[in-house]
Amino acid sequence: MPRKIRSVGSIKKELIAKAKEAAISATSIYNSPQIHFKSETYIVLMIIAWTYAFHAYFRGLKIDYRYRKPNNPRVYDRTAGKAIKHWGLSECVNHARNPLDEAVKVNLRLLLGIRHEIEHQMTTSIDDFINAKFQACSMNFNKFLKDHLSDKNGLDDHVSFSLQFSDLVPKQFLSVSDSAMPETLKSYLANFEDALSPEIQSNPSYNYQLFLSRKLTKKPGDDVKAVSLIDPDSELAKSLDITYMTVQEREKNKRLPSGIVRDIKASGFPRFTIYKHAKLWQNNQIDFNVQNSPWGVKVVNSWYWYDTWFNKVLKYCQENSDQFN
Repeated sequence: MPRKIRSVGSIKKELIAKAKEAAISATSIYNSPQIHFKSETYIVLMIIAWTYAFHAYFRGLKIDYRYRKPNNPRVYDRTAGKAIKHWGLSECVNHARNPLDEAVKVNLRLLLGIRHEIEHQMTTSIDDFINAKFQACSMNFNKFLKDHLSDKNGLDDHVSFSLQFSDLVPKQFLSVSDSAMPETLKSYLANFEDALSPEIQSNPSYNYQLFLSRKLTKKPGDDVKAVSLIDPDSELAKSLDITYMTVQEREKNKRLPSGIVRDIKASGFPRFTIYKHAKLWQNNQIDFNVQNSPWGVKVVNSWYWYDTWFNKVLKYCQENSDQFN
């Protein structure tokens, strides 16, 4: 029987189908209350989903996404089983024809880095510390499908808001301690984000966060949706009664001292230095051995400052602007 030869179009469709299935599986597993290996499974499956989606995209552009031997570019590199090797996600993200904006690329690089950190060691619960990145990843993937692989490939109707058995109460969100994370992973996340600009850190394509409020409808049928999304910077959000509960990402931004100095300089105080920063925390008698310090956290052998300290430093510079302008 003659071997069936697939067309370029059929391979692209197959890649898209596999990409979508991997993404749906990743999100469904992450939303399952019976599975505890959530983050690790989500990362692996979404990396596969993005890789297949990129291959489909590059195939449409007639870009060869196969590895070639470094010492002989005319020959394709192959696996031990003689199959031609195709680009991994890192190569796809770094390609010049990649259409993604910088925040989306950074989100994917973070997931790749976390994958490298966890693939050779067991991790405790890390879901609560990086789920905002996962939400951004899923939404970025859906947008990529619709924008670059046809609008009909969108996954909008496949996964809806997850139901739960309890009300959203503050203790659910305050009971998680970052001590549950492996030190090596905490160190990786802190170092990764310390190198990011404030604009990237707050970009929803990198870190997607929601403002939630409990809503009381005035009459039957007034609003049939269980969840309404409110922009936290909108006038509506600012006007909400303070008794409303807000739920925010539990992962705290962390900066090395160099990151504090860099961002303070970027805020309009170019004469602020590492030395002046050290004198400031010494004058404030910051104790690095205090558990659950409001100012920062020790990760492995390095101290990382929270936004609470950054804001205090910024206020100090603003009040003494003649020294730092």
